[in-house]
Amino acid sequence: MQENGVMECVVYRIHEEKRREFAAARQQVLADIQASPGFVSFNTLVSTEDSAQMIDFVWWEDADAAQTAYEAWKHRPSAKLLMQVVETVSYSGHFRPGGFEKH
Repeated sequence: MQENGVMECVVYRIHEEKRREFAAARQQVLADIQASPGFVSFNTLVSTEDSAQMIDFVWWEDADAAQTAYEAWKHRPSAKLLMQVVETVSYSGHFRPGGFEKH
């Protein structure tokens, strides 16, 4: 886990019949994300109950880097490719390390 920065979490389901296309689209998406300023790391988890259900975790240096990268990515060809193979996105959000301390 990162001690600071922002973690982007995206929960989604791919079309089962488009699994091969997903692999190709994902490679392009990863190249774009990794080239974005403020990128730190990327990890994907696949559901143990449904291999079409996935969660991506992307760590960014800060919230501005995460938002800027997302806005830029929406206009890239890899975004269109990925959205053609993703059936649904059930959650997308950003988190920062923290606990139950008072603010």
